[in-house]
Amino acid sequence: MLTGYFDEAEGGDSGFTFVCGWISNVGRWERFAFDWKLLLSSHNLPYFHMKEFSQSRGPFEKWKNNEGSRRKFLSQAADVIHNAVQRACICGVKNEDFTRIRNEYPVSLSSPYALAGRMCIAWSNAWCRHTQPSLSVKYVFEDGGPDKRGLKASIAHYPHAQLPTFEPSRNIAGKRGAIRHGLVQLQAADFLAYEIRKFVQDHPKYKTGERNPRISLGLLTHTPADIRLYGYDRLVSLCQAVGLSRN
Repeated sequence: MLTGYFDEAEGGDSGFTFVCGWISNVGRWERFAFDWKLLLSSHNLPYFHMKEFSQSRGPFEKWKNNEGSRRKFLSQAADVIHNAVQRACICGVKNEDFTRIRNEYPVSLSSPYALAGRMCIAWSNAWCRHTQPSLSVKYVFEDGGPDKRGLKASIAHYPHAQLPTFEPSRNIAGKRGAIRHGLVQLQAADFLAYEIRKFVQDHPKYKTGERNPRISLGLLTHTPADIRLYGYDRLVSLCQAVGLSRN
């Protein structure tokens, strides 16, 4: 079996909702978990979370203003990811355009998150059928997603996909003191989702030369990927492709 691990990134600063993740087989993911935990342990880190890392908060406060250590860790983290994964999926949906499309077409999808997650699942299935048709794909999404019910509903009748599950990326306390154990594979998805959101947010500054693309994003670009951003025109084309007519 193949497994895809996905996380989302939102933000009014980018105007998009992103779902991004990595696909690989079970054996590779097991090796990834071992190597990732070893990497965290070697830096005395309990987990990896890109937003905390970028802001030097929590366990990453020790690296504030220490760009050498920060770059070294991200480079090592990217190497662990690339040694394990086989495919990446990157989907962004422009929030205001999704709202506009829902007013113009009878779209059953409930949110940009549901659409982006649904597209990642569709791409994963297509890649699997093309390259490894004897295998099926399991989908695991980070549990903090904004519309889990909508994502499940979006693929309920899709014949080639399993319903996704939702898990935390790190250990959290559950009901009555029980611990929900995090899946470190989702921390790799968090890394990718954060970097893609920042790239789209800062893209106007890259075009004017005010800022250069982040080195940390470049570290994640060596794996074959399905990538698409859905603005208004592409959303219209998608509606027409599935046979929807304007209201």
